[in-house]
This record gives sequence, C-alpha cells and structure tokens, in this order.
Amino acid sequence: MAIIISKNKFNRGAGLIEILVVVFLVVVGLVALLDLATLALRISAVNKQTAQANSLALEAIEATRVFRDGTDWDVDGLGVLDIDAVYGIQKTADNPPEWQFVSGEEEIDNFTRQIVFSRVFRDALTDDIADVGAEDTKTRKATVTVSWADKEIQLITYLTDWK
Repeated sequence: MAIIISKNKFNRGAGLIEILVVVFLVVVGLVALLDLATLALRISAVNKQTAQANSLALEAIEATRVFRDGTDWDVDGLGVLDIDAVYGIQKTADNPPEWQFVSGEEEIDNFTRQIVFSRVFRDALTDDIADVGAEDTKTRKATVTVSWADKEIQLITYLTDWK
C-alpha cells in the first residue's frame, strides 16, 4: 500500500501558516510602535517639566541680581537677608513691581523653589573660591533649588558688591 500526499492539501496548510506568521509580525510591530510612542510621550512630559523648573530657577537667579542691584551691601552682604536661611521670592504690588524675598520656600504649581545665600571663602594662595579659607565679605553664593516629584535642579551664582 502506497501513501499518496496531495500537494493541494499541503499548500493550503502552508498558506494558513504564512497568514498566521504575517498577522503575528504585524501585531508585534504595532505593539513595538505603541511602546515607542508611549516612551516618547513620557520623555516629552519630563522634558517639559525640566524646562519649567529651569525657567523658575533662572527667574530666581535674575531676581537675586535685581535685588542685589537695588540693595546696599553691608557687612553681612545682601542687606537684611540672613546667611543660610531659606527664601522664596515674590513681586511687590508697586508699579512697576519689584522682587522681594520672603522667608521659606515657595510653591508654584507642582514645583517647590527655594533660595539660600551662603558665605564665600577664598584660598589664600590662589584667591580662588574654596570650601575653607578667608571669608570674602564682598561675595555671596546664591543657590536656587527647584524640586518636583522625585526630581530636582540646582543653579548657583555668585553675587559681588560691584558698586
């Protein structure tokens, strides 16, 4: 007894397998594209938040410079501001408005912003800014920190008695 295999039955089964393979590949491709789109949206949201935080930090740096320009430099530096205290900024009701510092950090939408002024020390040999050394009473370090969710950025500037 001989076994006869019909080519037509084999071809019909192969066509079905080919269709299933193509459907599988299309589904895998679509899932990969959706994952890529989701990742792009997440990255876009993080970039937007980082840009907003950076703008808030830059605004605070500019406010400290404007405040410094309108304040007499005294023995402790920037007028009545305390060293190592946490400040926020706000605009006055004047026309045009002016920046003023208020005690404590400030909340802006989902962001927290704070400014801390520190003493600056200089190396006796090189006159470079250092962690220890002689205090430079004509320079103050301003550190602006903006935080949100589990992220944070910091900008640092040095203010001098330039008048």
